[in-house]
Amino acid sequence: MFSRKFLLMTVACAAFASPALAQTTAPTIPANPPMSAPGPVMDMFYSGSWMPTHWRASDAVGQVVYNRANEKVGDVEEILIDGDGRVLAAVVGVGGFLGIGEHKVAVTYRSFQMTRDANGKPKLVVDIDKATLKNAPEYKPTDLMKRG
Repeated sequence: MFSRKFLLMTVACAAFASPALAQTTAPTIPANPPMSAPGPVMDMFYSGSWMPTHWRASDAVGQVVYNRANEKVGDVEEILIDGDGRVLAAVVGVGGFLGIGEHKVAVTYRSFQMTRDANGKPKLVVDIDKATLKNAPEYKPTDLMKRG
C-alpha cells in the first residue's frame, strides 16, 4: 500500500513540476541604461525639439475648423488615434447651435492643413465646404469606444 501511494505522489509531483521547468525568464532591462543605448529603452522617450509646426492634441480639440474660403465649418470635438499611436481622424461637429442638431463627421487628419494665424495661434483648415460636411456620413462611436 505504501509503495502505491508513493508512486502516485511521485507521478503527481512530476506532472506539476514539468510546466515550471519549461518556463523561461523574460529579458531584464538595466535599471540605468547608458544614454546612447539603442533599443526599446531609449525608444520610449521623445527627445526631439519643439517646432513651430508641432501641435498639442489639447490645442486641436475645441479648435474651430475653417475651409479655404476662411468660413467656419465646425469645431474639433475629439481626436481618434489607432493602437500604434497614429492620428487617424478628427471628429468635427458641424451645424447646430450649442450642440443641438449638430452633425458629427470624422475627417481624416491628413485632410487638415495645420497652420497658424497672424498672431501665431493654431488654425485648422480643411478643403471641404459646409454642404459637403453636412452631407457626409455621421460619425457614431462604437460601444467599445464609449466612455463608461
